[in-house]
Amino acid sequence: MVEMTLSGHVNKKLVRMLLENNCSAVGLSGVDAKLFEVVKKQGKVDLGLVGEVKKVNPKIVETLWSAGFVPVVSPISIGPDENGKAVSWNVNADTAASELAVALHADQFVLVSDVPGVMDDTKTVIPELSEAAAEKLIESGVINGGMIPKVRESFKSIERGLKSIHIVGWKDADHFVKQINGELNYGTILG
Repeated sequence: MVEMTLSGHVNKKLVRMLLENNCSAVGLSGVDAKLFEVVKKQGKVDLGLVGEVKKVNPKIVETLWSAGFVPVVSPISIGPDENGKAVSWNVNADTAASELAVALHADQFVLVSDVPGVMDDTKTVIPELSEAAAEKLIESGVINGGMIPKVRESFKSIERGLKSIHIVGWKDADHFVKQINGELNYGTILG
């Protein structure tokens, strides 16, 4: 069901939206060309078919880019089950995207979230955030819920080569382009 939703419905909806805006988009998942090879993610409880990325094979993305296409990647990935048979695994989308950005040696990485950025205790977006400051905000409970893994995984990606990570909410294409070009910051830049 998750594979059908993410790799089928959501992926193709995003591809259609990009095509309607004259962008040569191509939909794929982490299964295609073994883009993301994973193992079962270990936790306090059995998480089912939730995977952890062990290897990224970015050649398919590089090939699509060099041919003028924009890849739209679903985080559904491939890896062995307990019997060694290749099966599909669900991977956290932020983690899959940051792993791909690291493998591609990206200069910057933008995470579009359902919130405008990392917020302080007054619900104001923090424009720039260091790892030490983020950990203090996590310890005090200001950063909580799903933002904790997003922030922590982001700093791991920075340690592995990304120069900066932007966490932003979606406003419109113009704001997004200005964020990428460094003309404005309407979210949080981690670095």
